[in-house]
Amino acid sequence: MVVSNRLVVTLVAGFSIGAALPSLQGCSVPNAEHCVNNGGDEYCAQQHSDWAEAYCSDNSCLAADEKTEDGCTEVIPQGCWYCDGRDEPECSGMAEGDGDGDGDGDGDPPGDGDGEGDGDGDGDGDTSCMGDEDCTAPMMPFCDLDNGVCVGCDETADPDGSCAGADPNMPVCEGAACVQCTADVQSACTGTTPICDVAGNVCVGCVDHEQCSDSACNFAEGNCFDPANILHVDGNNGVICGAADGSEALPYCTVGAAIVNAPNESVIVIHELIGEAAYQEDTTVTGTLAMFAAVGDAPILRGFNGNPAVTVAVAGTLFMRGIQISLSTAPGFRVNGGAAWVESSRIVNNPGGGWSLLAAVH
Repeated sequence: MVVSNRLVVTLVAGFSIGAALPSLQGCSVPNAEHCVNNGGDEYCAQQHSDWAEAYCSDNSCLAADEKTEDGCTEVIPQGCWYCDGRDEPECSGMAEGDGDGDGDGDGDPPGDGDGEGDGDGDGDGDTSCMGDEDCTAPMMPFCDLDNGVCVGCDETADPDGSCAGADPNMPVCEGAACVQCTADVQSACTGTTPICDVAGNVCVGCVDHEQCSDSACNFAEGNCFDPANILHVDGNNGVICGAADGSEALPYCTVGAAIVNAPNESVIVIHELIGEAAYQEDTTVTGTLAMFAAVGDAPILRGFNGNPAVTVAVAGTLFMRGIQISLSTAPGFRVNGGAAWVESSRIVNNPGGGWSLLAAVH
């Protein structure tokens, strides 16, 4: 049997606590829980994480009251230090040098050579990579192929392009991160989330008509109406109504004509008639429309032939602002299964009643 010098010392001393225990035949049985058999100092550090320092000893140089079951101590065991599998002379050399035995003076585990622990030798802690797929950190998802390190979008040649290529829903680079939008790049927000919440750099739905320039907000869906879908109504247009096209120069003469010709999600801008006269019509909304008073005007609608001035049918959604409905013999405004948002409007002095509601009005 080959027995190491360290083990012989333990056997001769006859300690019951040590790296090995004597057997009746004089052979040694390894103590599976002793640091000497588990990698030295590193094992002690794991076993005693609450200690400031942890060292492994084979117990041969310790007094009886200093010996431990696992061989770990909080002070350097001079004369029987067993650090990381090295013998006492090597351990002592480390204590006098940098603490890791690799001779570089940086105190790191053997093999990294940079003092930072990232393994790339540049001292900056970056993650090495050969392509974007190697970069999994949220703030460093791109690979700088020239230097072989992962970086944020702001360190790429085309920051916004890099973000858009990685995720079309996060096409803008802000700092080192890809986001949906910024105060400077709000055009990235479209569809039902056309507004940039600059506090969180995220696109959200509109909640106010003022957020939709030259258009209207579809509160039900969050999108802005297409600014190209603007139709004008002006009964004072002074032109032949048959030539009207809904433009401001050739407006429709009646609200009904505008509704019939309006694409879905159109804004109908109604101009007031001379002398506070009313548009006497019974109109029905079956699509999604906005009826806004022209800027500075206060147009008046009145029901006709015993019907309300405006009825929102089952499939209809109406956003009305700045309109007055008066003197209708039927209810002035009826929501018959559709939905309506009414603001800054007056529905007053209708002998047949102001509202007739069979669905939601907001």
